[in-house]
Amino acid sequence: MSAPVPRPPKDVRPGVWIGHVSIAADDVSATSEFYIGLGLRDIHTNDDVSVLELAGGTHLVILRRDGADGVGLAPSIDLMVDDVDAAREAWLAHGPTEIEHGPVHRTFEMHDPSGNHVAVHDSHVVGTI
Repeated sequence: MSAPVPRPPKDVRPGVWIGHVSIAADDVSATSEFYIGLGLRDIHTNDDVSVLELAGGTHLVILRRDGADGVGLAPSIDLMVDDVDAAREAWLAHGPTEIEHGPVHRTFEMHDPSGNHVAVHDSHVVGTI
């Protein structure tokens, strides 16, 4: 049996996380600007690829669709926010659905400029450092 990755004594977070999630885009710049507008940080962007950072350090990698081979590309993006009502209100220009109450999350959905599905959930993060 394997052991978990060691963590500093007061850090209750898991020792493993997702480093990168990749999606395809018809227009890397427009799709990148969409996610930057949602609050992601631009790390690197050119005509073929954009790398954006989310809270926790995960990177969203946006690849030009005609250069992406489809392997490892996410069919949709699930984002978490602390206040799903405020996020939906802030992002009304992107045509979000109404908020639905599921068994775990309150969620709304929308699409980025390249047609990728984006679900936005309220947070269920447990613990802090």
